[in-house]
Amino acid sequence: MGDELISRRVRILDETEDSDQSAAGPVPQEIVINRDLPEESKQSVPSAGDKHERCQSEDLLVPPADSPIDQKRMRKFAAPFPTAVPQDPRSPRLEVKAPIPAAAATPVVEEQKRSSSPSVKKQNVVQRKKVVAPVRVVPPAIHRLLAIYNESTEGENWSQVINERNVVIHKKTIEGSPVVLVKGVAILEGVPLRVMYEALADASIRTKWDNLMTNFEVIESLPEDSSEVIHFVIKAPFTVQDRDFVQRRTTIFDYPQRGQILMHFESIDHPLRPITSKYVRAHTTIAGYMFKEISTFPLKCSLSIVSQVDIKGYIPKSLVNMCAGRASRGWVESYKKGCVAYLAEMKAKKK
Repeated sequence: MGDELISRRVRILDETEDSDQSAAGPVPQEIVINRDLPEESKQSVPSAGDKHERCQSEDLLVPPADSPIDQKRMRKFAAPFPTAVPQDPRSPRLEVKAPIPAAAATPVVEEQKRSSSPSVKKQNVVQRKKVVAPVRVVPPAIHRLLAIYNESTEGENWSQVINERNVVIHKKTIEGSPVVLVKGVAILEGVPLRVMYEALADASIRTKWDNLMTNFEVIESLPEDSSEVIHFVIKAPFTVQDRDFVQRRTTIFDYPQRGQILMHFESIDHPLRPITSKYVRAHTTIAGYMFKEISTFPLKCSLSIVSQVDIKGYIPKSLVNMCAGRASRGWVESYKKGCVAYLAEMKAKKK
């Protein structure tokens, strides 16, 4: 009885399948391709009818629990339908792009949101470090020199020695010092600031216009504070012994303002140049030069001078103090001529 029931239902299913295929028309291309596959593929790949049989088996062909079931035939209905159908190599190849998994797509979206957020934009901007100029350490002696430059000469302690065109010289008596302090300003027209500095600082150039200086040499260089130890000899008049100097010379560029040059001198002792009987060792309490450009058109530069020097020896200090200002006047004139000659020499080399 059970076998007859199953055979009857299978016969009804076959008739239903034939009627469905005739009503649906020709078989789709995919089904034709699958039927053209080799026999091995036909056995492993179920057809559309099998799929239909599976659906019908799930809905209609479930036998009663008390009916005997042919396990082999039911295994056919229960077989899982494959998710992909092999393609005939003779047909055009179909390429199916696999969708991007949600787990992989999510970080991209989050990354785009993160890169477009204002906080991330601020982080991506390269922050330039603020360049802080090193603090210049200026020795106290330089401050004293600047205080003298800035001091007004209209006070009663200052007396004017020279007041000519482009040259003004004052002197001042210092309490507790046997020698006077000399302060002057010279204006040079048409001479660049660099030429003025080199004509005074370079010994090979200075000795061409300064007839009193000789035997100039640099004993030691001190680059940590832009200083050097120098030694030179100043010729004295007849019957007077020559004087020699050992000084610490400090040169600061762009100080006290940009474009200016400051030079400071003070006497020191150095083992390489001890005091000898050949010269009288003079003493420089304070001295200095400041180079400054006044105007560009027309070109004018100024040289400010400060000097307090004790030439020692047996010459009366009163005589030395009386001649201090006027001696500076002659030195300034020689310096001007030396700058003009050096400038002409530089122009000749360029041609």
